[in-house]
Amino acid sequence: MDRETLLRNVQTRAGLADAKEAEKATRAVLLALADAMAPDEAHDMASQLPKEFRDLVMGRLAQRGPMQKIGWPQFVERVQRDLDLSTGEEAERVIHGIFATLKEAVSPGEMKDVEGTLPEQLREHLQAI
Repeated sequence: MDRETLLRNVQTRAGLADAKEAEKATRAVLLALADAMAPDEAHDMASQLPKEFRDLVMGRLAQRGPMQKIGWPQFVERVQRDLDLSTGEEAERVIHGIFATLKEAVSPGEMKDVEGTLPEQLREHLQAI
């Protein structure tokens, strides 16, 4: 999936105003997701994304510490804070829109591998989409 298609899908699914908001949201969710994943799976997932987002995830992997075992509430709170959203419900809508788009952009086998490395609550939300 190319960058423009990915951002258009995120914008539509997450109910965002424009491609600029979609890009900012995608970046925030990918960074949070990369921190919660095993490095090798984050690398493999990133390799299937458009260059800009692949480079973002790879850069995060190069500078991050150990994988963060965070729950769904903490993940939502982080995205809400990073995007300066008013409510957790807004953050959940954005996250779900991006998760749905990732499931199209990344091969089914790789998404299964990604799910396998995530903390349980994140895995459940990703699988539910």
